[in-house]
Amino acid sequence: MKKKEIFTPTDRLKLINGPTPYLELRRIFQEIKRIHKKGGTSLQDISIILTNPEYLSSLFKVAKEEKLPITIDKTIPLKKMYLLLESY
Repeated sequence: MKKKEIFTPTDRLKLINGPTPYLELRRIFQEIKRIHKKGGTSLQDISIILTNPEYLSSLFKVAKEEKLPITIDKTIPLKKMYLLLESY
């Protein structure tokens, strides 16, 4: 049976999986650097959405290693986001 994907990767949305949070985030930051250099996309226009708080420490570690700035405006549990509540 073929697994049905909820999202289809596009130029605007790309799903990246890795065996560990650290390696997954390394791959994500490599992709961010590629998009930024290739298309001139501003880093401020790129978002990372974390659904697992265990990724936070790795997020800051990888950002520092990759020399990319990172800011967090606020943390909102996904189950409390209005759009997700609408989809149930």
